[in-house]
Amino acid sequence: MDLHSLVSLPASLENELERVFLTLVLVLAATGTNLLLQRQIQKRGESLPQRRVWSAWAKNLCWTVGATLVFSLWASKLASFALSVAAIAAAILVVSKELVGCLLGAVYLTLTRHINIGDFIEVGDGGLRGQVVGINPFTVVIAQSGEANQITGRLTAVPNATFLTTPVRNLSATGRFSMFLVRVQVPRVEEVLEHSRQLLEAAEAECASWIEEASRQFEAVELSEHVDLPSARPRVLYELNDAKSASLVLRFTCEPNLRVRTEQAILRRYLERIYAPLPMHAAAPEPVEAAPRVHC
Repeated sequence: MDLHSLVSLPASLENELERVFLTLVLVLAATGTNLLLQRQIQKRGESLPQRRVWSAWAKNLCWTVGATLVFSLWASKLASFALSVAAIAAAILVVSKELVGCLLGAVYLTLTRHINIGDFIEVGDGGLRGQVVGINPFTVVIAQSGEANQITGRLTAVPNATFLTTPVRNLSATGRFSMFLVRVQVPRVEEVLEHSRQLLEAAEAECASWIEEASRQFEAVELSEHVDLPSARPRVLYELNDAKSASLVLRFTCEPNLRVRTEQAILRRYLERIYAPLPMHAAAPEPVEAAPRVHC
Protein backbone atom coordinates (compact mmCIF):
# COMPACT_ATOMS: atom_id res chain seq x y z
CA MET A 1 0.00 0.00 0.00
CA ASP A 2 1.56 3.27 -1.15
CA LEU A 3 1.09 6.71 0.34
CA HIS A 4 -1.34 7.80 -2.39
CA SER A 5 -3.68 4.90 -1.77
CA LEU A 6 -3.46 5.43 1.98
CA VAL A 7 -4.45 9.09 1.66
CA SER A 8 -7.32 8.28 -0.73
CA LEU A 9 -8.53 5.41 1.47
CA PRO A 10 -10.91 7.50 3.67
CA ALA A 11 -12.93 8.55 0.59
CA SER A 12 -13.80 4.89 -0.11
CA LEU A 13 -14.91 4.07 3.39
CA GLU A 14 -18.67 4.08 3.87
CA ASN A 15 -18.93 2.34 7.18
CA GLU A 16 -17.93 4.37 10.23
CA LEU A 17 -17.01 1.19 12.08
CA GLU A 18 -14.22 0.65 9.58
CA ARG A 19 -12.88 4.13 10.33
CA VAL A 20 -12.92 3.42 14.05
CA PHE A 21 -11.22 0.07 13.50
CA LEU A 22 -8.47 1.63 11.36
CA THR A 23 -8.01 4.37 13.96
CA LEU A 24 -7.41 1.77 16.66
CA VAL A 25 -5.01 -0.08 14.36
CA LEU A 26 -3.02 3.12 13.74
CA VAL A 27 -2.84 3.91 17.45
CA LEU A 28 -1.68 0.39 18.28
CA ALA A 29 0.84 0.48 15.43
CA ALA A 30 2.29 3.79 16.64
CA THR A 31 2.49 2.47 20.21
CA GLY A 32 4.11 -0.80 19.15
CA THR A 33 6.62 0.93 16.88
CA ASN A 34 7.57 3.29 19.69
CA LEU A 35 8.12 0.38 22.12
CA LEU A 36 10.28 -1.50 19.59
CA LEU A 37 12.38 1.58 18.92
CA GLN A 38 12.80 2.24 22.64
CA ARG A 39 14.06 -1.32 23.17
CA GLN A 40 16.51 -1.03 20.29
CA ILE A 41 17.80 2.28 21.65
CA GLN A 42 18.33 0.75 25.10
CA LYS A 43 20.42 -2.05 23.56
CA ARG A 44 22.71 0.35 21.71
CA GLY A 45 26.13 1.13 23.10
CA GLU A 46 25.86 4.93 23.10
CA SER A 47 26.18 6.98 26.26
CA LEU A 48 23.18 7.75 28.45
CA PRO A 49 22.72 11.35 27.15
CA GLN A 50 22.82 10.12 23.55
CA ARG A 51 20.22 7.41 24.29
CA ARG A 52 17.98 10.04 25.87
CA VAL A 53 18.13 12.14 22.70
CA TRP A 54 17.35 9.17 20.45
CA SER A 55 14.52 8.09 22.75
CA ALA A 56 12.87 11.52 22.68
CA TRP A 57 13.16 11.78 18.89
CA ALA A 58 11.75 8.28 18.33
CA LYS A 59 8.77 8.85 20.63
CA ASN A 60 7.89 12.22 19.13
CA LEU A 61 8.27 10.90 15.55
CA CYS A 62 6.01 7.88 16.15
CA TRP A 63 3.22 9.91 17.68
CA THR A 64 3.48 12.68 15.08
CA VAL A 65 3.21 10.21 12.19
CA GLY A 66 0.35 8.36 13.94
CA ALA A 67 -1.59 11.57 14.57
CA THR A 68 -1.11 12.66 10.94
CA LEU A 69 -2.44 9.33 9.62
CA VAL A 70 -5.46 9.42 11.95
CA PHE A 71 -6.23 12.96 10.87
CA SER A 72 -6.02 11.98 7.18
CA LEU A 73 -8.35 9.06 7.90
CA TRP A 74 -11.04 11.36 9.27
CA ALA A 75 -10.29 14.40 7.08
CA SER A 76 -13.12 13.80 4.58
CA LYS A 77 -15.61 13.31 7.39
CA LEU A 78 -14.52 16.46 9.17
CA ALA A 79 -14.73 18.54 5.99
CA SER A 80 -18.52 18.64 6.20
CA PHE A 81 -18.31 20.07 9.71
CA ALA A 82 -15.74 22.76 8.92
CA LEU A 83 -17.76 25.55 10.50
CA SER A 84 -18.41 23.55 13.65
CA VAL A 85 -14.77 22.57 13.88
CA ALA A 86 -13.73 26.20 13.45
CA ALA A 87 -16.09 27.25 16.23
CA ILE A 88 -14.76 24.51 18.51
CA ALA A 89 -11.17 25.47 17.68
CA ALA A 90 -11.92 29.09 18.53
CA ALA A 91 -13.43 28.04 21.84
CA ILE A 92 -10.41 25.85 22.60
CA LEU A 93 -8.10 28.72 21.72
CA VAL A 94 -9.89 31.01 24.18
CA VAL A 95 -10.40 28.52 26.99
CA SER A 96 -7.21 26.46 26.69
CA LYS A 97 -4.66 29.21 26.19
CA GLU A 98 -2.19 27.26 28.35
CA LEU A 99 -2.31 24.37 25.88
CA VAL A 100 -1.67 26.75 22.97
CA GLY A 101 1.12 28.36 24.99
CA CYS A 102 2.75 24.96 25.50
CA LEU A 103 2.67 24.26 21.76
CA LEU A 104 4.14 27.70 21.01
CA GLY A 105 6.80 27.06 23.65
CA ALA A 106 7.67 23.77 21.96
CA VAL A 107 8.08 25.62 18.64
CA TYR A 108 10.25 28.22 20.37
CA LEU A 109 12.53 25.58 21.92
CA THR A 110 12.79 23.75 18.58
CA LEU A 111 13.76 26.85 16.63
CA THR A 112 16.15 28.39 19.17
CA ARG A 113 17.62 25.14 20.56
CA HIS A 114 18.31 27.06 23.75
CA ILE A 115 18.23 23.87 25.81
CA ASN A 116 18.88 20.24 24.93
CA ILE A 117 18.59 16.91 26.70
CA GLY A 118 21.43 16.58 29.21
CA ASP A 119 21.79 20.31 29.92
CA PHE A 120 21.73 21.67 33.46
CA ILE A 121 19.26 24.58 33.56
CA GLU A 122 17.84 26.97 36.13
CA VAL A 123 14.27 28.20 35.66
CA GLY A 124 13.34 31.58 37.10
CA ASP A 125 15.20 33.09 40.03
CA GLY A 126 16.81 29.88 41.26
CA GLY A 127 13.52 28.25 42.26
CA LEU A 128 13.96 25.20 40.03
CA ARG A 129 17.26 23.73 38.94
CA GLY A 130 18.18 20.40 37.38
CA GLN A 131 19.17 18.36 34.35
CA VAL A 132 16.92 18.10 31.29
CA VAL A 133 16.02 14.43 30.77
CA GLY A 134 13.09 14.75 28.35
CA ILE A 135 11.43 17.18 25.93
CA ASN A 136 7.96 16.72 24.40
CA PRO A 137 5.41 19.04 22.73
CA PHE A 138 3.89 20.04 26.08
CA THR A 139 6.51 19.82 28.83
CA VAL A 140 10.21 19.72 29.59
CA VAL A 141 11.08 17.02 32.15
CA ILE A 142 13.80 18.02 34.61
CA ALA A 143 15.64 15.77 37.07
CA GLN A 144 15.64 18.21 39.95
CA SER A 145 18.94 18.96 41.68
CA GLY A 146 19.88 20.64 44.91
CA GLU A 147 23.00 22.50 45.88
CA ALA A 148 26.00 22.13 43.58
CA ASN A 149 23.90 20.40 40.87
CA GLN A 150 23.48 17.16 42.83
CA ILE A 151 20.51 15.15 41.52
CA THR A 152 17.87 14.63 44.23
CA GLY A 153 15.87 11.89 42.47
CA ARG A 154 12.75 14.04 41.92
CA LEU A 155 11.39 14.62 38.40
CA THR A 156 9.60 17.88 37.55
CA ALA A 157 7.56 18.54 34.39
CA VAL A 158 7.75 22.20 33.38
CA PRO A 159 5.11 23.41 30.84
CA ASN A 160 6.66 24.71 27.65
CA ALA A 161 4.66 27.93 28.02
CA THR A 162 6.93 28.78 30.96
CA PHE A 163 9.90 29.27 28.63
CA LEU A 164 8.06 32.05 26.76
CA THR A 165 7.80 34.33 29.80
CA THR A 166 10.36 33.09 32.37
CA PRO A 167 14.12 33.56 32.06
CA VAL A 168 16.04 30.27 31.82
CA ARG A 169 19.75 29.94 32.58
CA ASN A 170 21.58 27.18 30.76
CA LEU A 171 24.44 26.12 33.03
CA SER A 172 25.78 23.86 30.26
CA ALA A 173 25.88 26.54 27.55
CA THR A 174 29.65 26.19 27.23
CA GLY A 175 29.39 22.47 26.51
CA ARG A 176 30.83 19.63 28.54
CA PHE A 177 32.74 21.88 30.96
CA SER A 178 31.38 24.77 33.03
CA MET A 179 32.84 27.36 35.40
CA PHE A 180 32.15 27.41 39.12
CA LEU A 181 33.12 29.57 42.09
CA VAL A 182 34.10 28.67 45.62
CA ARG A 183 34.68 31.24 48.38
CA VAL A 184 37.31 30.93 51.13
CA GLN A 185 37.52 33.24 54.14
CA VAL A 186 40.93 34.44 55.35
CA PRO A 187 40.75 35.88 58.90
CA ARG A 188 44.04 37.85 58.64
CA VAL A 189 44.79 40.17 55.72
CA GLU A 190 48.54 39.72 56.04
CA GLU A 191 48.15 36.01 55.23
CA VAL A 192 45.94 36.46 52.15
CA LEU A 193 48.75 36.16 49.58
CA GLU A 194 50.02 32.88 51.03
CA HIS A 195 46.47 31.48 51.19
CA SER A 196 45.89 32.59 47.60
CA ARG A 197 49.02 30.82 46.37
CA GLN A 198 48.18 27.58 48.17
CA LEU A 199 44.56 27.64 46.96
CA LEU A 200 45.61 28.23 43.34
CA GLU A 201 48.18 25.44 43.44
CA ALA A 202 45.62 23.06 44.90
CA ALA A 203 43.12 23.91 42.13
CA GLU A 204 45.72 23.55 39.36
CA ALA A 205 46.79 20.17 40.70
CA GLU A 206 43.21 18.89 40.87
CA CYS A 207 42.06 20.24 37.47
CA ALA A 208 45.27 19.52 35.53
CA SER A 209 43.88 16.42 33.76
CA TRP A 210 41.16 18.30 31.86
CA ILE A 211 42.38 21.90 31.61
CA GLU A 212 43.69 21.57 28.04
CA GLU A 213 40.48 19.92 26.81
CA ALA A 214 38.36 22.58 28.54
CA SER A 215 40.47 25.35 26.96
CA ARG A 216 39.94 23.92 23.47
CA GLN A 217 36.21 23.66 24.14
CA PHE A 218 35.97 27.28 25.31
CA GLU A 219 37.89 28.44 22.23
CA ALA A 220 35.45 26.57 19.98
CA VAL A 221 32.48 28.17 21.76
CA GLU A 222 34.05 31.62 21.39
CA LEU A 223 34.40 31.11 17.62
CA SER A 224 30.91 29.68 17.08
CA GLU A 225 28.95 31.94 19.46
CA HIS A 226 31.07 35.10 19.10
CA VAL A 227 31.50 35.55 22.85
CA ASP A 228 34.51 36.24 25.03
CA LEU A 229 34.89 33.55 27.70
CA PRO A 230 37.33 33.60 30.61
CA SER A 231 40.29 31.26 30.67
CA ALA A 232 39.61 27.67 31.65
CA ARG A 233 42.57 27.69 34.02
CA PRO A 234 41.90 28.28 37.74
CA ARG A 235 42.11 31.83 38.97
CA VAL A 236 41.85 33.43 42.42
CA LEU A 237 40.06 36.77 42.94
CA TYR A 238 40.41 38.95 46.04
CA GLU A 239 37.72 40.61 48.13
CA LEU A 240 38.59 42.82 51.12
CA ASN A 241 35.86 42.55 53.73
CA ASP A 242 37.34 44.97 56.22
CA ALA A 243 40.73 46.11 57.57
CA LYS A 244 41.44 42.74 59.20
CA SER A 245 39.91 39.98 57.04
CA ALA A 246 39.55 39.12 53.36
CA SER A 247 37.87 36.60 51.05
CA LEU A 248 39.32 34.54 48.22
CA VAL A 249 37.06 33.57 45.32
CA LEU A 250 38.39 30.63 43.34
CA ARG A 251 37.13 30.16 39.78
CA PHE A 252 37.67 26.65 38.41
CA THR A 253 36.41 24.55 35.51
CA CYS A 254 34.98 21.04 35.58
CA GLU A 255 31.99 19.00 34.44
CA PRO A 256 28.74 20.02 36.21
CA ASN A 257 28.15 16.56 37.68
CA LEU A 258 31.70 16.56 39.14
CA ARG A 259 31.44 19.95 40.83
CA VAL A 260 31.06 18.72 44.41
CA ARG A 261 33.82 16.12 44.16
CA THR A 262 36.22 18.59 42.53
CA GLU A 263 35.44 21.36 44.99
CA GLN A 264 35.92 19.10 48.00
CA ALA A 265 39.19 17.75 46.58
CA ILE A 266 40.51 21.29 46.04
CA LEU A 267 39.57 22.38 49.55
CA ARG A 268 41.16 19.26 51.03
CA ARG A 269 44.44 19.96 49.21
CA TYR A 270 44.28 23.59 50.30
CA LEU A 271 43.68 22.75 53.96
CA GLU A 272 46.45 20.17 53.94
CA ARG A 273 48.84 22.80 52.60
CA ILE A 274 47.79 25.55 55.00
CA TYR A 275 47.15 23.54 58.13
CA ALA A 276 49.72 20.78 57.79
CA PRO A 277 49.87 18.47 60.81
CA LEU A 278 52.30 19.88 63.33
CA PRO A 279 54.91 17.56 64.92
CA MET A 280 53.99 16.21 68.29
CA HIS A 281 55.47 18.30 71.05
CA ALA A 282 57.62 16.57 73.57
CA ALA A 283 55.81 15.75 76.72
CA ALA A 284 56.18 18.44 79.31
CA PRO A 285 58.04 17.37 82.47
CA GLU A 286 55.83 16.53 85.37
CA PRO A 287 55.72 19.28 87.99
CA VAL A 288 57.90 18.66 91.00
CA GLU A 289 55.83 18.37 94.10
CA ALA A 290 56.71 21.18 96.45
CA ALA A 291 58.24 20.21 99.77
CA PRO A 292 55.99 20.65 102.76
CA ARG A 293 56.52 23.78 104.76
CA VAL A 294 57.87 23.45 108.28
CA HIS A 295 56.30 25.76 110.77
CA CYS A 296 58.49 26.82 113.59
